[in-house]
Amino acid sequence: MSETTKPLSGTPRFSLAILFLWVTLVSVSVGAWLMLLQGFFEDDFTGLLDWFSMLFYGTSAIVLGTGVTVAALIGFWFYRGHCWAWQPGHILPPAMSFYELVTMLAVAVDLVMFDEEVGYSSFRQSIYAYEGLVQYTGITLMLSAYLCLIRTTRFWQFVFGMLIFENLLILCMINPFELAMGQVISFETLRWSSVVTRIIIFVLMLLLTVWELIQREWRDWLHWVGLAVALIYFFVRTNILAWS
Repeated sequence: MSETTKPLSGTPRFSLAILFLWVTLVSVSVGAWLMLLQGFFEDDFTGLLDWFSMLFYGTSAIVLGTGVTVAALIGFWFYRGHCWAWQPGHILPPAMSFYELVTMLAVAVDLVMFDEEVGYSSFRQSIYAYEGLVQYTGITLMLSAYLCLIRTTRFWQFVFGMLIFENLLILCMINPFELAMGQVISFETLRWSSVVTRIIIFVLMLLLTVWELIQREWRDWLHWVGLAVALIYFFVRTNILAWS
């Protein structure tokens, strides 16, 4: 079904029950991050609560809670036999929440295995190497499946193609096969290429959002929620990546 074709039975309306579910899952995400951070920094936990930390972990919690909410709703609607037209904003929160969930699981494994006497170890490094590999491979597969299975406009196809390209750039930075990448391209070139690509994606998403609003193209509330979360997420993370 084309994304621009309004189905006979559209996406269910936003309700108080959905709002309560979202608030609950975001609260659980915030609590989970607070528990993990407190486990690592018991002596100086309050020192972490600066503006940068609240922005970073707050965004992570909101994205994770929103993505799990969207995934739960989609699963529930499928179970109830509800049909609707897939739109670009529907896939964005689940994809981003997958990234954040893997991050949280990696931090949890690190916390369980952490030994203050040992401190840094190759095992701790491998945890976060596998984290990145799972994250960017998973998102690449999710977005590729969406492009193959769901019809969408050429503009959105280009945006999703750029998202896949950005994930592939980061996979090259991770270099799981330990190829001699330095002989072809430097790590800094890849990093800044990723930053520029992410900025382009953010600008394209913003322009598409404005264009769809001006054209009054038929979109449901879930599409707009997905776009809003994606824009906030890309804006915050692009600034962090650029200045890290």
